[in-house]
Amino acid sequence: MNLADTRQSPLDMPAEFLKGVGPRRAEALRSMNILTLRDLLEFCPRRYLDYSDIRYIRDNPMSGIYKKSYSEAFLEAVSKAPLEPN
Repeated sequence: MNLADTRQSPLDMPAEFLKGVGPRRAEALRSMNILTLRDLLEFCPRRYLDYSDIRYIRDNPMSGIYKKSYSEAFLEAVSKAPLEPN
């Protein structure tokens, strides 16, 4: 058996020692059962958030409806509400 056989693979390095992984991130990774770099590379998330196509409300053609303040929208709704007879 030579020295190369006894060395540990870099993939088996604990994830907590990766650059940018602090104590909180390490705890989050442990909660997902990600303990090593190999675990992290083989991890397939069930879902993810896609931020590649960000759109702003101001660019929406319907954005005019959001420009009213709460009080303006409330007064408009009240003024259009039918009056009930006593």
